[in-house]
Amino acid sequence: MPLKSLCLFLLFIGVSEVLHAEVLRVATYNVQNYLEVDRLLDGRYRPSFPKPEEEKTVLRNILIEVQPDVLILQEMGSRPYLGELQADLKEEGLDLPYKYVA
Repeated sequence: MPLKSLCLFLLFIGVSEVLHAEVLRVATYNVQNYLEVDRLLDGRYRPSFPKPEEEKTVLRNILIEVQPDVLILQEMGSRPYLGELQADLKEEGLDLPYKYVA
């Protein structure tokens, strides 16, 4: 999403939430290569390797603790990776039903 569009979107949400006197929690997080990339794991080079499950678990725990209403991610892979994270979070109690991939 272009920065201008993102700012307008957040402004719209912020204004509408203020008018309803509700709290809106927006979080942004760099998920550090949530996709297949060449990785060095346990001293071993792994070409085109997905994000390790241990790192995914830590990420989900943090997001569940924060409980954002709107979540903006950096270094997120394509739609299948976002869908995986979205489904895993929902299974663990954080339902973020909408998504936009720029």
